[in-house]
Amino acid sequence: MSVEFREISEFRFLPRNAGLPFSEDECVSSFGYWTDEDWVDGVIVAEPGQSPDSNWLTAIEYMSGAVIAVQAASAHARIEA
Repeated sequence: MSVEFREISEFRFLPRNAGLPFSEDECVSSFGYWTDEDWVDGVIVAEPGQSPDSNWLTAIEYMSGAVIAVQAASAHARIEA
């Protein structure tokens, strides 16, 4: 699977946990949203039917603890078998 973000207005990278093996950098843990709100600790995974706040960033969290968070006009996913 690949995801292409278009017209990115904000990009953040949160570093990995150095104590974990590098093989964990290839495994996605969650695909959700990132916000700087005090009530949040990590990536938010939306429930079915839940609409995210427009200020939240789309976030991809890896098993290594690394997080990529972006605010973009659109995202396009491609799944190849």
